[in-house]
Amino acid sequence: MIAADVLAPADREEAAALIAEPAHEHFWLSGQGTGAALLPQPGMGATQICTGRLNRIVEYEPADLTVTVEAGCQLGVLQEALGAAGQFLPVDYPASGTVGGLVATAAAGPRALGYGSIRERLLGVTAITPEGQLVRSGSRVVKSVSGFDLHRLYCGSFGTLVLIVEATFKLAPLPARHETLGFVGSRSLIAEFAGALLGSQLRPTSLVATGGARSDDGQIVVVIEGGAARVQRLDQEIRTLAVRLALQPDSPPNAIAKEATAGPCLTLQVSAAAARDAFLSPPFPGEVMADFGTGQVVLQLESAPEERNLSALKAQLQPGDSLSYSAEGNTLRRRRLEPGTRELARRIKQALDPNDRLNRGLLETLL
Repeated sequence: MIAADVLAPADREEAAALIAEPAHEHFWLSGQGTGAALLPQPGMGATQICTGRLNRIVEYEPADLTVTVEAGCQLGVLQEALGAAGQFLPVDYPASGTVGGLVATAAAGPRALGYGSIRERLLGVTAITPEGQLVRSGSRVVKSVSGFDLHRLYCGSFGTLVLIVEATFKLAPLPARHETLGFVGSRSLIAEFAGALLGSQLRPTSLVATGGARSDDGQIVVVIEGGAARVQRLDQEIRTLAVRLALQPDSPPNAIAKEATAGPCLTLQVSAAAARDAFLSPPFPGEVMADFGTGQVVLQLESAPEERNLSALKAQLQPGDSLSYSAEGNTLRRRRLEPGTRELARRIKQALDPNDRLNRGLLETLL
């Protein structure tokens, strides 16, 4: 349900006309609100635009493994349509979330280890500039050499550069076989197992581990997908590696939750090596979940850390790493960037949105 005070254009032309209207000083862009917890509240005087009515599948070419879809289409609806032809968009994102939100946040789920990131699967976008102009970057085919890859710049920009109204993706066939393996053991053995697996020729679909707040023990879940022969081979080799490292099978493997529960929560986006370090020795006490494929670490904290300790943790991050801390409905995001990179981001924003009309002030909270 879209609130009465939120503008919800029915097509991209109407959306462009709304943004071009000078009576609206600046805009707050939203889809279904799936990523709202990651963002601050809209600034005073912002006109909110929701893409919920832009929900059509524009063009689907099963033979080419490509689909073009409007930004307000929910991922669950898209996956159902693709599944009828034996295909899917290989991402881990809420079914109620929108395609636009997926691209705007560059959401990376555990499947990115096996299938690549959403940025790698994004072939092109149609977007609206802060002046209300419709622009296109990329194409609707897998092989293209036209223009600059601005769509990859828009991916992960959190709506600070353009309003995305359409996106084209490279799809994947639905796997013939899906298997989940689980193992338990000490955190050190699990970290060693993950490092050995990532350093080998084996390539699982995802690799996620959890550890309790007051225990050295942990659990790791390995998902493998593909043809029957490939899955069988990976199954045997991964089990052999686990036995060699003295991990015990967890049968059936317990499901690993991807969503944080209530209470203080810290999320780190770091390298795979740093994710293993954080899993072994979390920066604060709490339950930990580490996605070794994408480098995302989620800590469900026992208590809220002091601000100075969060600042100290940020100072230890490597360039490009980020942390997000949520407590009592408020979210703090910090990214460790080199001064030159931070300045480049500001210059891009100034070039594409000089009057800060789209998601005003958000860029600085992301830097």
